[in-house]
Amino acid sequence: MFCRYFGRTSRNRQLAFTITHHRRSTYSCKDSQTRLVSVYQCTHIPVRNLMINLGSKALADDAFLAALRACDYPIENFRHADHLRLGWILLRSSETETASNEAVKIIRAFGLHHGKGHAYNETVTRAWMRLLATHTEEASFEEFLSKNQARISTGLLHEFWRAETLNSSKARAEWTEPDIRALPPLATARIP
Repeated sequence: MFCRYFGRTSRNRQLAFTITHHRRSTYSCKDSQTRLVSVYQCTHIPVRNLMINLGSKALADDAFLAALRACDYPIENFRHADHLRLGWILLRSSETETASNEAVKIIRAFGLHHGKGHAYNETVTRAWMRLLATHTEEASFEEFLSKNQARISTGLLHEFWRAETLNSSKARAEWTEPDIRALPPLATARIP
């Protein structure tokens, strides 16, 4: 997937890009089509044979965090990998518990602002923050993605919780302990 500058949109002043999609595989092209999309959609990170769809790739960490806090980021582009990126950014500047509380606050407010408050899950948010905090050796979020491609699936939490527990109203409203096996120990130190 290739991106090039196209222009500005007048409504929200976002950069727009022309994206060429290649359909045969991640690394070769057969037939292609071009379409106009916002800067937030112009990002895919190739990770070996897996294509991670990271809507926020074009934004610097500070800009991404500011857009989420202000609820200016398009909700349709806030995907699983973007949730992980938010957690990664927060863990870089705060201890695990503080970063988790901030992630809860940002994601809950963001969802409510965009009319998706019903989709928020306290247990899922805190569980991913704990799992992210166990990865202190990677220097960047992209390095984390490339080293952990098999572990970043949304299904990972089902190794720790039964689906009915994780999707319960109790788990959505408050932290619920795993009912299959324990999470790795909580890292209390800030990621260097």
